Amino acid sequence: MPPKEVRRRFLKRLEQWTRVSGGALEKPMHARGEPPKVVLTTEQRRGHSVTCVAELAAYSIDPYTAARELAGVCGATANVEEEALKSGVQKRVVSVQGLWDRSITE
Repeated sequence: MPPKEVRRRFLKRLEQWTRVSGGALEKPMHARGEPPKVVLTTEQRRGHSVTCVAELAAYSIDPYTAARELAGVCGATANVEEEALKSGVQKRVVSVQGLWDRSITE
């Protein structure tokens, strides 16, 4: 069997793992499967555009700190909205006034 075929078969059988490190994490986080996704959406609220950032807890990012930093970077009002889920978990979403999806992703 050629070496390329051996390598392809070997890599095909490996499980996907994700390693996240740096920032507010004290030690690296390892998880099986795909990396956690941060959800970035834009909405219309009372006739105004709002950019919402959710699922920051997967990376141990404090939503209140993120809101302060995004307010400074975007030059707009940013706040944290808390929503209680049926499971009793608090979901926190950072809302930034205006369409800032490109600035936030950078």
